[in-house]
Amino acid sequence: MKIFDQDIKTSFLSISIKETSKEDLGQLEKFKRLTLLTLSDGKDLTELPPAVLKLSKLETLRIRGLGIKKLPDNLACLANLRELTIEDCPDISINKSISKLTKLSELKIINSNLSAFQEGITKLDNLTKLELQNNRLSELPDSIKNLKKVERINLSGNNLNSLPDGLCDLNALMSLNLSRNKLHSLPAKIKNLSNLLSIYLDNNSFKEFPMALCSLTGLCDLFLRSNKLKALPIELSKLNNLYNFYIEKNKFTAFPPVLFNWYSFSKAFILSFDKKLSNNKDILSFLQKKSFRALSSIEQQLCFDLFCYKKTVLKKMKLEHFYYGLNSRVPKVSENALEYLTAQQAPVFKKGDEVLILGKTSRKKSELSKQLKNCGLKYTTKIKDSTTHVLISARNNKGLDKLPSKVHWNWIIESDLINYLDKIQPSYLLEAESKTNLSQIEELIMTLKEENMALALELIEGGGLPKELQTEVFIVEEI
Repeated sequence: MKIFDQDIKTSFLSISIKETSKEDLGQLEKFKRLTLLTLSDGKDLTELPPAVLKLSKLETLRIRGLGIKKLPDNLACLANLRELTIEDCPDISINKSISKLTKLSELKIINSNLSAFQEGITKLDNLTKLELQNNRLSELPDSIKNLKKVERINLSGNNLNSLPDGLCDLNALMSLNLSRNKLHSLPAKIKNLSNLLSIYLDNNSFKEFPMALCSLTGLCDLFLRSNKLKALPIELSKLNNLYNFYIEKNKFTAFPPVLFNWYSFSKAFILSFDKKLSNNKDILSFLQKKSFRALSSIEQQLCFDLFCYKKTVLKKMKLEHFYYGLNSRVPKVSENALEYLTAQQAPVFKKGDEVLILGKTSRKKSELSKQLKNCGLKYTTKIKDSTTHVLISARNNKGLDKLPSKVHWNWIIESDLINYLDKIQPSYLLEAESKTNLSQIEELIMTLKEENMALALELIEGGGLPKELQTEVFIVEEI
């Protein structure tokens, strides 16, 4: 690349070292107006070209993929430098000369095998952004507290196993990324970071939730993926401003109960949780229901277990818990309680069985009791030792509290009973003794309207043809 192919009045310049001769690099000082310079692709370049230090107006210097071993001692020449980026420079070491960049507001040393945090960095009084990700840092100096203006720090992808208290004195800090380290705890003083909005702790070694985080009530983003957490503290509900909460790939065996009382849930809240434990979208919708929020914490736990329908949990429930769930107004809870109870047995009937109807039915109980009798079954209004079946429904079950604790009957739903009754006596509507029914069907047929005749034939289908209607049906067939 010929540097003088570029306009020397330009403010921005990007140079590929492998395509540029040393002679051309020496001409860089001619670019007096240069404010942004990028040098890249030059593993053979072991020191910063001296001409760069003569660019007095340079504000941004980006070095990528070079073989530079250290920064020059006279960095003070770059008095106006505000951003320094060093990336993919595996041999570089940072010396105290960096402290001479008094106007520097952004320092990025990324993926460059940095193994020690140079004290000179802590003297950059105007620094607002510090990015040292993907290096080999194992500790931070307590003097990091001197970076009073820093707002964003990224230390992800290092070897940190502890943090100095000095980090907790950075009152201007708004974003802290500590992902992919070896942390198992945080300093108690981290609660002093009153302006912190986002903290990233993914891929560390936390076995317990860092309790100090519960004091950061302004926190909006909390990332704790891929740790070893087994539970969440109830104090977490203090984080009323939390917007993003990512906790998948931990050691949870069930959805953390603390979330039941988290009244700060809103439609904007994003929760990322292991799908094997719950359906995130359904869970959030469930937790937002007013009917759920109005419950006590014990009732919330109960309803939540029924909602999730995790059989290993349901097997440990007491019968009265299911009774409560059956009459719950919380969406899906009553349906799941009904499904679990009735799924435990096949609804088999035989002559002489006694049925108690507690749940709401589509047919009148007087009608059902008559059908039961016609089919050889008994109808009862209270539980007895002889009761063989109890009909329940989702909600509106009366008398559940009067049932004995030991079940000696089969749970059934209305469809179980109706299917049996219709199978045994499908033509009950056409009994000769029901003159009203016969008269109504006769009237339908004699209107000679297609839809009415179709309805009449549907009513007598499968039940045999009563002799009282033989004439009318003959007319239909002729038509």
